[in-house]
Amino acid sequence: MMITGNWREYRPVLEPEKCDLCMNCVVFCPDACFQLDEAGEMVVLNEKYCKGCNICINECATDALSKAYELDFEDGVVRLEKPF
Repeated sequence: MMITGNWREYRPVLEPEKCDLCMNCVVFCPDACFQLDEAGEMVVLNEKYCKGCNICINECATDALSKAYELDFEDGVVRLEKPF
């Protein structure tokens, strides 16, 4: 997997209380960014590899995922040392 560059515009945000562990995000994510935590009780997102395609948001059966503008986060986009 490749670390996402400086171009991601939106990232998914998970509201764990809405998640019913349907696993649609895990199944449909083309970059395998979702997985269960070690206890198997919660889905977690590895934002470092998320490309912001938002397929997970469209496939979430319980609306537990929403999109948020990348620059609204303190860490902004994951920055690479070199842009290419």
